[in-house]
Amino acid sequence: MILVQALALFFSLVHSIALFADQEVVGHPRVIDGDSLQIATSRIRLVGIDAPEMGQKCRIALEKQYCGELSKDHLAALIGNSRIRCEWSRLDRYDRLLATCFKGDIDINAELVKQGMALAYRRYTDKYVLQEDIAREAGAGLWSAEFVPPWDWRKGVRLDVLGDNR
Repeated sequence: MILVQALALFFSLVHSIALFADQEVVGHPRVIDGDSLQIATSRIRLVGIDAPEMGQKCRIALEKQYCGELSKDHLAALIGNSRIRCEWSRLDRYDRLLATCFKGDIDINAELVKQGMALAYRRYTDKYVLQEDIAREAGAGLWSAEFVPPWDWRKGVRLDVLGDNR
């Protein structure tokens, strides 16, 4: 009986280690947008943050800008040619890995919010609220612009001041 319990514990431990190993993806990413990446065949959504959509416009210094493109470009510049490590917890409804990604010791998710290029996604977590507060107070990134939060933009809210209600 003790041998059976020991074997069961051993296989349970091996299974847990295998699951943990599967929860990390490392490599050179392709940036999809301001909060999505792909490493090899793994599609990754940066968890706890939300960046403007690719077609989303904002106004910076009285000019229309595609703030989704700005956010994507900022993420690409932040990563550069580096290999990154993404720790994921689960899949989202689009089968993307929900992950926190790191360039060395730098939490990329936190850095994007701190630099004002993404918002804390409070609907799911308050993990990056402090970074958002810092960015807002400093007028960093999007906080120097007029913009609609991405979750509202996806619901159809647009800035009338841009003269573009599409």
